Amino acid sequence: MNIPPIRWRSPLATIFPVYYACKLFGILPISYANSRTIPYKNTVHFIGRKHENVPDGCFGVSKSGLVLWMAQLTLQTWTFVRMCFYLGKTLAQRQGLDCSKDNYCSVFGMLLTHSIISPIVVSLVLVRLPRSVQVLNMTGRMLLRCRYPRRWWLSPSAYAVLVFSLLIVFKLVHTVVNIPQKYPDLYYPYFTAYMVPVLFINLVGVLCVVTQHSYEDINRELEELCYVSSKTERLIRLNALMNDHWFLDDFMETMSNTFGTELVFTIMDIYVQLLLLVYVIIWDTVVRRVFDDNATLFVYISGIIEFVIIVGKFVYLCYRCDSSVKEGKRIIFHLKHLSSKLSNDMNSQTLRLFTLRVNSRSIQVTASGFFDINLSLLFATAGVVLIYFLVLVQFQIEGHKQMLESNASNVTVEVACDSWPCLERF
Repeated sequence: MNIPPIRWRSPLATIFPVYYACKLFGILPISYANSRTIPYKNTVHFIGRKHENVPDGCFGVSKSGLVLWMAQLTLQTWTFVRMCFYLGKTLAQRQGLDCSKDNYCSVFGMLLTHSIISPIVVSLVLVRLPRSVQVLNMTGRMLLRCRYPRRWWLSPSAYAVLVFSLLIVFKLVHTVVNIPQKYPDLYYPYFTAYMVPVLFINLVGVLCVVTQHSYEDINRELEELCYVSSKTERLIRLNALMNDHWFLDDFMETMSNTFGTELVFTIMDIYVQLLLLVYVIIWDTVVRRVFDDNATLFVYISGIIEFVIIVGKFVYLCYRCDSSVKEGKRIIFHLKHLSSKLSNDMNSQTLRLFTLRVNSRSIQVTASGFFDINLSLLFATAGVVLIYFLVLVQFQIEGHKQMLESNASNVTVEVACDSWPCLERF
């Protein structure tokens, strides 16, 4: 059966850049078809409806997507095994492991954690596959039943994928030009793994954008209800808004439960990468001053690009999740404003019920309930990274002082990088 592609003018075109990118990299082995319906069963029935169906649009498990997922998992597994052999080889070349001499320990940790977490994130795709289909079907329902017309060309949120992708490609080309590639079978799969968390974060971000737009539509219609003269029309629209709001809360909860585990591992990877990278940049630049030579400038530039990628994707994730949650919390303000104008109206009881429904559920994007993903997490992360960074520097300074007192010849180790990732001794 030939499945027609998503039409460019369809509301579903909002999510198709990230959707197809995630499918290509095996993160979302799901296909689109517009020949069936999207079922959704309400857990609470406000007006007697047992279910609702969207007449157009459906997502289902794709065989080609599963093949792409298997290829991505194989690539990630190979990267992990190959990286373990490489790190073991570099470790055997050293007589002792003194982390005060150079940045070997930090780079070792960055390579190892990323090589471990990426295959875990990819392997979890199969575990959450049925729930992923449900999330996309619910997303299709929101897009196909939008209340107000929107421009359905490439969403600005989708450009984040392109920006991060261009940065990764630039980093890859920059490294290839400046450093000989002794291990291309390790280098290229490792940098392919960079796209997995970037695409996953953009997937969650785009879903949050769709949710934010739906909440904006509800808030806009609640404002319009203040000027509706017909009580019957107002009652019908209030019931529909109450039903749709509950659906959006269901969607936020389902999305958090579906992608929560991957978010935990992805944010854990960001924490480790950010901490060690900040340490490497500051320690080597300020304390050891190994980047004074222009010949080693490319190492510094590579670190800056890496820093921008790590911080950028984390800020983007927190901002998108926070924006959708804030828009959802504005509904209670509009309900109170509407209640003050309709205090003696026949719709006041429906408004009170709507208000109770809104207050009964907390709107949050969480990582499997462990922590909320919002701008507060961004500032908390900055504090945590700073604390661990100071602790790490304190330990390093003690070892560095001992080396200075002993007049060791290798106190300042110049960066002699003959092959990525610059850990071998020749």
